[in-house]
Amino acid sequence: MAQGGLSDHAFEEKDFISKTHWIAVAQVQFNLAGEEQKSGFDPERADRVIDEVAQCGVRVRGVMAIPPMTDDPEDARPWFSQLRSIYDRYTEKYPGIDVCSMGMSNDFGVAIEEGATIVRVGRAIFAATERPES
Repeated sequence: MAQGGLSDHAFEEKDFISKTHWIAVAQVQFNLAGEEQKSGFDPERADRVIDEVAQCGVRVRGVMAIPPMTDDPEDARPWFSQLRSIYDRYTEKYPGIDVCSMGMSNDFGVAIEEGATIVRVGRAIFAATERPES
């Protein structure tokens, strides 16, 4: 079983996924702010994306997004709220969806307040452990 985020680029590989015998499990990634340097589906397509992805044989487990980086975690709140809204719509239609992945080391508190089920805090964990010089 493969697992990961699915964006427009990966979606182009749908023929490969549908022709294999393994199950692809993915979180649908949204580019909420339309940032060119980030991958993800346009949130305006949110209501169509999951149906299209599911038709390719992908088991959608949830949604994910990375908002624009800012110094103030509160600036991410509207983006987290938008993703949570998409997640809530999906869970009503697809009961197997149970992941809303948003928030990183700098803004995970706000993400949790907005309903994140998974946060990514690697920098907070690994940056704190300095490696001794050899």
